[in-house]
Amino acid sequence: MLGIIIPLPAECQSLYRHRVQIGTTFLLRPSIAVKISGMGPQRAVTAAQALQKEGASAILNWGCAAALADNLMPGQLLLPETLITRERDALKVDETWRKRIQNTLAGSFTCRSEPLAASDEILATPAAKRELHAATGAAAADMESTALARWAEAQKIPFVALRAIADHTESRIPEAVLTATDDTGGIALPRLLNHLLRHPTQIFALLALGRQFSAARTSLTAAGKLLLAHNFCLP
Repeated sequence: MLGIIIPLPAECQSLYRHRVQIGTTFLLRPSIAVKISGMGPQRAVTAAQALQKEGASAILNWGCAAALADNLMPGQLLLPETLITRERDALKVDETWRKRIQNTLAGSFTCRSEPLAASDEILATPAAKRELHAATGAAAADMESTALARWAEAQKIPFVALRAIADHTESRIPEAVLTATDDTGGIALPRLLNHLLRHPTQIFALLALGRQFSAARTSLTAAGKLLLAHNFCLP
């Protein structure tokens, strides 16, 4: 069985149109299980462990990533060969599986293969992105993929990450989003709205970020339809 880890419900809508909450597990097909983990490396690993107990023998990390390279645009798909950890170690994904996914998507997408770096937190400013790019040379970053890759390596099971770029390198994450993160690794909507009521000028930045995220989710939705038709390219 394939296990797919997705950090946020909003990202999950690219594969599953129904509303889900963090912690939810559901089947796309009898052989494909999806779990919504919440943001963060430990939550992702905990989700992978749960799916493994339910029979998953391969793990795919699915969702969005922050752009670190200036030539990446929202909606671009990144299918990295290498993941850069917080300690600057390099981890490899399952290259045979990665190539099958890349070949399946080739008619519709040009998937970038540059490294994906680990970030300890949401990269809220251009300066934070430039600093991580300079330190790692990675094209993009997320908080979950490298932890999952290390765990999968220890478990000796295949792992691949597919991420859609959800912003520009010069994009800023509004404080309203940062203050709305909750204990589950999600975004608490009431907290977000309360902050916007007190700081309404952040609405414009939030709308811009929403348009960029929408481009990412559109790409993930199209890629998901193609890959689901091929059982996500597992043998």
